[in-house]
Amino acid sequence: MSLSLNRSITICAALTALFVVSACQTTTGKYTGRHNVQVLVMGEDEDPSTVPRSSEMFKRAITEMNSGMIKQGFRVIDEESVAVDLGWRVQDRRPKHELIQAVKLMNTGGSANHHVRAYIFFSIHNQTQPMEFATKIITRINGEIYDAITNEFIGAHELP
Repeated sequence: MSLSLNRSITICAALTALFVVSACQTTTGKYTGRHNVQVLVMGEDEDPSTVPRSSEMFKRAITEMNSGMIKQGFRVIDEESVAVDLGWRVQDRRPKHELIQAVKLMNTGGSANHHVRAYIFFSIHNQTQPMEFATKIITRINGEIYDAITNEFIGAHELP
């Protein structure tokens, strides 16, 4: 993964953080700050043109996004750790509705450590463009942000 992709992912995390802050403001009626706001970052990879979650690029992207959210003051809940706690198998190529079901199950479970206020979905799209002397790789990251309590769509982000 190139330095520019890492930078794009960090910028994406910062934009995501701004959307999550706005979610806390609009759905709770008052802004309580970012600290202790639990969020979950999940990759949506159902589309065959997206990078699957088992790839190294996906793993680095989610790590960078989680790190960016933590730097912005959020508490990031790790999806795979919750899956281990609950005995779930996390697989490649999950559709959006399965990701939402997982969030709902997490929030209704008995452990407050699994509950999240907001969830962020992202997808990584790669495209190759043949050139005369090389092949250019174009990577785009897009995502959506939702309030986990009200199911409200909060915003979207996309970075080339």
